[in-house]
Amino acid sequence: MKLEKLFNMQRVLDERIEMEHPPVDGEDRFQKKILALQVEIAEAANEWRGFKFWSNNQKPNVIQYDHDGTPHYPLLEEFVDGLHFILGIGVDHHNEHIENYNYQPVKRTDVDTIEERFSYLMSDVNAVNNSYDYICYFNNFIELGQALGFTWEQVTEAYLSKNSINHARQDSGTY
Repeated sequence: MKLEKLFNMQRVLDERIEMEHPPVDGEDRFQKKILALQVEIAEAANEWRGFKFWSNNQKPNVIQYDHDGTPHYPLLEEFVDGLHFILGIGVDHHNEHIENYNYQPVKRTDVDTIEERFSYLMSDVNAVNNSYDYICYFNNFIELGQALGFTWEQVTEAYLSKNSINHARQDSGTY
């Protein structure tokens, strides 16, 4: 899977946000993106629900319907929100390595369950500081999506939709 199109779309969105909301002196946008990524991963885990041993409802929130019958896909949407920040971090800090990035499956023996995948992504998020670890982290994120049952086509379609929504939010000032 080639990701150049998604990186380019994220670059355009991030440049727009940077122009419309310039950083203030002393602001560390990288750390804010790291925190935002952690929040989105946690929100995806919350929609997955599999860790909620105290709950009678441990089924993932895969689809919900609005009052008018419009479907929403909470788990996929939160996963894709995380993808936005991973792409943005790549654009900001690993530009020379992402142009030809192509997902390669990682053979991990220490991460078996979805719980472990979420925990790994939450705890090792600072690994995105160097390019090699960024690519490994990105691969692990993609594999979480696969473990959650998403196809790359679903992820891409949801990303394109959310990117459009994010631009509309910038247009309207509601975000």
